[in-house]
Amino acid sequence: MGIQSDPPSLLYSAPDAAADDSVKVRDQLPPETDQHGYRINEQPMGTKRKVKIILMGAGASTLNFFKKAEEDMENLEMVCYEKNHDVGGTWLENRYPGCACDIPSVNYQFSWKIKLWSHYYSYAPEIWDYLKSIERENDFIAKYIKLRHRLEHVEWDDTAGLWRCRVRDLERDVVFEDSAEFFVNAGGVLNNWKWPEIPGLQDFQGKLMHSANYEEGYDLSNKRVAVIGAGSSGVQIVASIQQKVQHLYHWIRSPIWITAGFAQTWAGKNGANFRCTIPPFKNWSNSLTNRRQRRTAQIPQRESKEIPRVPQTDRERAQPALQVHHQRQ
Repeated sequence: MGIQSDPPSLLYSAPDAAADDSVKVRDQLPPETDQHGYRINEQPMGTKRKVKIILMGAGASTLNFFKKAEEDMENLEMVCYEKNHDVGGTWLENRYPGCACDIPSVNYQFSWKIKLWSHYYSYAPEIWDYLKSIERENDFIAKYIKLRHRLEHVEWDDTAGLWRCRVRDLERDVVFEDSAEFFVNAGGVLNNWKWPEIPGLQDFQGKLMHSANYEEGYDLSNKRVAVIGAGSSGVQIVASIQQKVQHLYHWIRSPIWITAGFAQTWAGKNGANFRCTIPPFKNWSNSLTNRRQRRTAQIPQRESKEIPRVPQTDRERAQPALQVHHQRQ
């Protein structure tokens, strides 16, 4: 039985040319492609190739993505297109009266960036300042973020294996294209606001403002104010302005149900949002430290009379092992 060890000469010839039979197969260079056009990458298996990621929106999730990507990823090009003039997302845009986090601030922060908050439920300006401090400390705008750039179209190109993006530079009003292997939609759901479909709404002769596009600092003192809607924004606005305005109308489509606040026992009087001060945090920290010290002092200690030496020779290994006694104090 004979065994053919040389590969077919067709592999070592161009698609439209015959192989040179006068040259031994083993003396020829490997082909760039086979007869089907397949090409082998000349690199070690498992080599990390460089990829690009495009992110939409520079809010909290994108800042966290940048932080973790710098710590855990390699060969990565990142660019973020943000339509606003700064980072912060919803906490940059939403500044209506009473705008605040609706869960305790200690639970609304990154585990890698702990802050002592001024209020139990912190307000929008402080939350935005927290996010902005993260950007400043890491220089994310200079490295990755293009402000005043709006993504207008994103489409997957299956042939090329890329996301094709169309971006508008809002400062120059110029549209350009970009592409990447990965696209992250971090635009959130709180900035695509619209007016309610109420007949005659746009004919209103007074001041008309939307909670998602509120004129920060507008004085409502001694004015007649109507609030439409009772979502989280409506609840916060009504509670914030009801003692300042002359008369308040609140129109809602259906009743709402509000449960007691989280950890109501620790809230302010009548469930109010109280201001936090540094001494309570210090007292809590000192109490925790003292508790740990007391627990440590009560833990039984163990002491070894002798520590056995690891046998080094065959003779030592043949001798009985040294007995070590542990004594509980």
